[in-house]
Amino acid sequence: MLYPAEQKKYFRVPGTYDPEESRLMGLILRPDTWTAAKVYEKHDDDNYDVALPTVYTGFYHKVKNPGLAGATEPSWATTPGGETVDGETGLIFEAVMYNLMPLSENIVSCTVTATNGVTVSSLSHSDSSIQFMIQPLLPVTPPETAPLALDLGVFDVVVFVTKDNGEKSDFTMHFKIGGH
Repeated sequence: MLYPAEQKKYFRVPGTYDPEESRLMGLILRPDTWTAAKVYEKHDDDNYDVALPTVYTGFYHKVKNPGLAGATEPSWATTPGGETVDGETGLIFEAVMYNLMPLSENIVSCTVTATNGVTVSSLSHSDSSIQFMIQPLLPVTPPETAPLALDLGVFDVVVFVTKDNGEKSDFTMHFKIGGH
C-alpha cells in the first residue's frame, strides 16, 4: 500500500486488522524513479504502482491503466490529475502532487511505536522506505494481559523518521480491528 502524498492527517488503513495474524507494513517516502520496459500494475484503487520522473517535476505518477513502460521516458503531465501515456501497451499514469521526501534526502534512522498495547517489531529501513511487523493480538495468555486495542477496536502505529539533513518527521497509521 502506498499512501497518497496529499494525506493531511493520519493514514486510515483500509479494511480491518485481523488480531490473530501478524502484518507486514511499509511506508514509502520516495517512490522509485521511472524504469524503461518495466511492467507497471494496478490491482485496485488503493494498490497501484507509481513512478517518479528521473528529473524532478513536482509530481509523482500513479498507474491509472496498467501496462509495459516504453523504451524512453515519456513527457510527464505536470497538472494534478493529468495523464501521461507511456509506451504502446496502454500504460497510463495520473499525475499526483509530490510532497514526499526529495531526491536529495535520505532516511538515516527510524523508530516505530504502537498505541493501546500493540507490539511492533522487525523494523528495517532503506534510504527511502520503512518496513515493520505488527504482532498478533490473539491468543493472549493470560487474557487479562490482552492489549487494550482489542477492547477499543482500534490502534495507531506511529513511525518516527530522521533524515540525513537532521529533519525529523512522524507518520501515524490508524487501524481498525476486524469484528469491531
